[in-house]
Amino acid sequence: MINKDVAKAGLNAWNHYQLYGKKEGRIWPNLTKNNTPVNNKINAQLYLLLNKDVAKVGLNAWNHYQTYGKNEGRIWPNLIIVSDNNSTNCGISSAMYLILNNDVAEAGLNAWSHYQSHGKNEGRIWPGCSSTF
Repeated sequence: MINKDVAKAGLNAWNHYQLYGKKEGRIWPNLTKNNTPVNNKINAQLYLLLNKDVAKVGLNAWNHYQTYGKNEGRIWPNLIIVSDNNSTNCGISSAMYLILNNDVAEAGLNAWSHYQSHGKNEGRIWPGCSSTF
């Protein structure tokens, strides 16, 4: 947990970051200290980790995402779509859930569906970007 004080206070992580965190020098997980996206090489590696079929055929991660992946509903790890009411739209949360739960990723399951039907009862954590860290 990165910002325990924010979580302990029960604050919305994204709202806190926008109102206070940026000014306090805190870092949103996909941004550097200058509020620029994290190294795209890291994002590309993560994309290939999450999309083993793309990695298997040796395609360029970014080109694949732009040409096919976006339309197929795949997630580019550097994108954060904040939603107050619908965690299924939170791309980074799905990506993080699959990273944290390798068995779910390897089985090719939908992260949010798995969490709702099994993960919650199994004590797994949903890393929701629209809730507290």
